Amino acid sequence: MDAYINKQISILEKLNLNISDKDFIEYILRKENFYYIVSEYKNPFIINDNSKKNKFINGTTIENIYALYEFDIDLKTIFFKYLIKIESILKSLIYYVFYENHGNINPLKHSNFSLNNDKMKNENLIFIHKKIFSKLTKEKENDISYYNNNYGHIPLWAIINILDLEELRKFYLIMKDDERDEVAKKIIEDKLLKTELDTYFNILVDLKYVCFDNLSIYNFQSKHKLIPCDLYFKYDYIPESVSNLFTLIIIFKFLLYKEDFKDMYKSIASNLDYLDNNLKNLRSQKLYERICEKFLGIPFGFFA
Repeated sequence: MDAYINKQISILEKLNLNISDKDFIEYILRKENFYYIVSEYKNPFIINDNSKKNKFINGTTIENIYALYEFDIDLKTIFFKYLIKIESILKSLIYYVFYENHGNINPLKHSNFSLNNDKMKNENLIFIHKKIFSKLTKEKENDISYYNNNYGHIPLWAIINILDLEELRKFYLIMKDDERDEVAKKIIEDKLLKTELDTYFNILVDLKYVCFDNLSIYNFQSKHKLIPCDLYFKYDYIPESVSNLFTLIIIFKFLLYKEDFKDMYKSIASNLDYLDNNLKNLRSQKLYERICEKFLGIPFGFFA
């Protein structure tokens, strides 16, 4: 073990981190993004007492922090898997409602949308046109080019298909109000408002950035929040000033098909069991409960 590693171990021990397996920490220092892991996942293990600022809770080990890191990777994988399914569901619903009202020919004409001289809405439509133009000029073989070259028009389904989640949100926001309402009501019949689905989109886009930018998800936050209503109260969910990971679970429950959500629920529960088992040495400090309630925002007993 070289001097550099010994120095890092000494620094962590001064912060009250218990290091009994020096081979393990040497492995992390050499093979993993050590500073990212410690800086991103240390907060649940830090004492809040100002007199012991930045000191770890008694008994905290590097294995505890690493377990939270691994838990977070698996959690992100779970959410990303089902986010892809939600994107597909939203594309299908938006396509169906828009097609029923405007058909398949020349779907992007201005009269099909609620633009109302709104600068942002007009910019959204221009963005979608630019995305199509990019497909026509930069890629030789795709559905957009095929239909444009052979039939002289691009069908709605091909346009919807090339939009990612954030771009789909742009499309949804410029749809006519009654059509946006129709999409929302097809998700939760007569209970979900278009404005609430707007918020779902915003929170899901924030989640997408977390998944793509290698950020931690256990402490997920979004400035977009849901509106308190009976729809959420029955799940012991009261929207806070910011949306957290439990907000995501609620949104996924409403947007996913029942069987998909059941599988997602089981996967999260199994992952939580893994975390709980790897924090056994901190049971007296109720570290697992602290992470669930303060960082994940999950009410006690929801995954019991």
